[in-house]
Amino acid sequence: MNQPIRLTRPMRPIFPILLSVIWMSLIFYFSSLPASSTGPDTLTFKVISKMIHFIIFGILSMLCLYSLKWRRPLQRTSIWVFILSLFLTIIYAITDEYHQSFSPGRYPSVKDIILDASGAIAFLGITYKLTGKRNNKYNQAIKTNRVK
Repeated sequence: MNQPIRLTRPMRPIFPILLSVIWMSLIFYFSSLPASSTGPDTLTFKVISKMIHFIIFGILSMLCLYSLKWRRPLQRTSIWVFILSLFLTIIYAITDEYHQSFSPGRYPSVKDIILDASGAIAFLGITYKLTGKRNNKYNQAIKTNRVK
């Protein structure tokens, strides 16, 4: 009775883009909150906040990657798609910091942009490394005609 929801072919490329836009909207919403509602001004909270920056923009970079790769498997995705995903994430981090400057008690920070870019580089770098190892196996399988 309960069958999994399957996306139709035309919907598949749109789904990652939709997830990216939703994720960007969430980032936009949370960066528009005034400083008084973001949490206490303690060292522990600041460390957790910076870790969250790192993770949130790492996830955004992955969503951008999946939006840009279209129907190709990650093993066959070009390095340029990874670089473009990183570029888009950094551009969004810059615009997010600018947007924060309009929120009461918040200010833009170059450190946050660097932290956001670091999260994107880490997530994309690990993904590229992991898929690169499989890429070699995929290429060997093509050469020996054993592609499934």
